[in-house]
Amino acid sequence: MTMRTDESDHKVLSMTKQEAMDTLVLEENLIQALRGKHLRRARKVLNELLVDFFRLSGNDVDLLKHRSGELITLMSRSIEAGDVEEVFVFGYEALQNLQSIINMDELLHWMNYVLKCFFSFLGDSQHEDFFVKTAKKYVERNAHRKILLQDVASHVYMSPDYFGKRFRAETGMTFSRYLQEVRIQRTLEYLCAHRYSLREIAQMFHFSDQSHYTRVFKNIVGVTPNQYRENKRNKNTRQTSKRSVTHG
Repeated sequence: MTMRTDESDHKVLSMTKQEAMDTLVLEENLIQALRGKHLRRARKVLNELLVDFFRLSGNDVDLLKHRSGELITLMSRSIEAGDVEEVFVFGYEALQNLQSIINMDELLHWMNYVLKCFFSFLGDSQHEDFFVKTAKKYVERNAHRKILLQDVASHVYMSPDYFGKRFRAETGMTFSRYLQEVRIQRTLEYLCAHRYSLREIAQMFHFSDQSHYTRVFKNIVGVTPNQYRENKRNKNTRQTSKRSVTHG
């Protein structure tokens, strides 16, 4: 049996009748595991499929990407819960990003990521916050850079509106509030270093100005940045004095 991949280059994936039947069985097992919310089983079946595709393709990455794209389409059509439109949008974005993959290792990583994302649409409590965890990691890595909600939504392949709603539902806070909290936490070490002015710290972490930074800081920490810095200085002074008396 021969399966076409791209009409423009006429590449084919050659399969015997038995190999084709085995593939269909694995694809059905993947759908059942996905609908049954069995992530471990679904991951095992997905990787078996990808390894088989790798073997049959003769290491042809374009063929691998084509067959992986068919699996993404298959999985997206298997989701019977959640926001159907968002599942469609995510599936489309996943197919687009598939084109940038250049080797089997990247493909395995990407397809397992896509699988986890599809599980998050099922509303299962074990996987529901996968998008949020991914978004939080992105913010933590890039807190010192300019971050917009649409940037993070794009990172997790969601529309900005849906991502904002989902983030708030999962965390109990808006995305902007979470971003502020992460940035304020990061500024604490700079305040303790003393060599940075409030204006410099505000600029480093993309607050509008020093006043904005001070206002957000007090709202989250309970004191102003200068008060926090002074409290830390006094605490360090007391600890140093206590050690001097102890060793004196």
